[in-house]
Amino acid sequence: MNRVFTTHQLHPVIDRVFPFEEAPDAAAHLASGAHFGKVVISH
Repeated sequence: MNRVFTTHQLHPVIDRVFPFEEAPDAAAHLASGAHFGKVVISH
């Protein structure tokens, strides 16, 4: 699968990036179902 991603230059769709301090907000956003794509928590 990684080969396909690399060969076709596919990238995941990221809906929103939350800082680590806002992890509860990220979980709520994910639980709401309002996202389209990945919800990321950065450090």
